[in-house]
Amino acid sequence: MLSAIADRLDRRLAKIILASARRRWPLLTLIPARWLGPLASPLAARLRRSLARGALTTSATIVVVIVLVAVLP
Repeated sequence: MLSAIADRLDRRLAKIILASARRRWPLLTLIPARWLGPLASPLAARLRRSLARGALTTSATIVVVIVLVAVLP
């Protein structure tokens, strides 16, 4: 199940990356999206992992602060 979710997130992130690149460089609109898809896939996977690490770090920091506030009144 997790790989299905990760695959879906990767595809959506790849679409967002391609849309952003096409807005930045209009000549990319001449190239079909299916040709550019394999180029965006590794980027999307790295971005997903980076966002997951950031979310984990942020949530861990918040939990530590809440525990410290609760323990040290």
